[in-house]
This record gives sequence, C-alpha cells and structure tokens, in this order.
Amino acid sequence: MYLINCTPHAIDLIVDDGVKRIDPCGLVLRVETETHELTREYGFRLVEIVYGEIQGLPDEDENTLLIVSKACVEAAPWRKDLVYPAELVRDEDGRVIACCALSR
Repeated sequence: MYLINCTPHAIDLIVDDGVKRIDPCGLVLRVETETHELTREYGFRLVEIVYGEIQGLPDEDENTLLIVSKACVEAAPWRKDLVYPAELVRDEDGRVIACCALSR
C-alpha cells in the first residue's frame, strides 16, 4: 500500500516498528467550501459549512491512500482512498507531533 501525503505538512505516523515520516508530495488537496449563516440571535454567528469539489483530486487507485484534511474526506465520502491523521499525539505545549492512525 502506498501512502501519499497531500497536505502541506510532514506527518509522523506511529507504526508497529517505530515512526514512519511521510513528507508532503507537493500536491496539496483542498476542498471548496460555502458558508451559510443560520442565525445570529445569540450574539454570534451560527453557520453551516457546505463542501464543494476537491481541487486537483487525482483518480482513485486501489493500491494508494491519499492523506488529506478531514474536510476533504468529508467532502468525498464515496472515495475509499482518502484518509486523514487520527488519534493525534501532542507535546506538552499542545502541538501535534504524530498520529497513531489514519481514518476515513
């Protein structure tokens, strides 16, 4: 199975025998969004985000997983090749330093 990192950041994935660093491939996939305001009655805006197309999304390949943002995964739930970092590991300052899994 090939893992391709389509985010702008290196990803450290904790695997059975240590940590696998997955560097960005240079293609950053982003999803178009529209924001619809639902209400303002409580002194703040309550909105709904509607996902559009994922810009630059290549054809699906059954031997490859594309690591993308959670928003991209949510925008294309029919795509089984899109995954995002899950079970995040944070340092003492709260910064993400690794993930323990990838999720659909």
